[in-house]
Amino acid sequence: MEQFKFFNASPSRWAEVLTPLFDEITRQSKQVARQEYELIVAEKDAANEEADRRDDILTVADVAKLLGISQQTTYDWVKSGKLIAYRLGRAVRFKRGQVLAALQAQTRTDGRRKYSRRTNKKAC
Repeated sequence: MEQFKFFNASPSRWAEVLTPLFDEITRQSKQVARQEYELIVAEKDAANEEADRRDDILTVADVAKLLGISQQTTYDWVKSGKLIAYRLGRAVRFKRGQVLAALQAQTRTDGRRKYSRRTNKKAC
């Protein structure tokens, strides 16, 4: 019966009990958010280091084949800043590590791409 007395307690008693609980929840939430942020930063740094180690040079066709996209989409991604390209005269080249890092950055945790294909279906 002691447990039911709490429900009949005054608002000040509720505040005494709930304030430490909310403070603990806030503290733990901040700690989890900080850990997740540090993990994301570490993964991004590791991807950048991997990109620097892999210096294979790829053509637009190679990148399109590697990513499973068309060559035009590859050019579009360069224009939008999703991929970093290097121009050698008229030729466009990519570093393999940077392409793989860009792909990893554009992939969700469930394995799907953030930028999926969009279809323009008109309602009938």
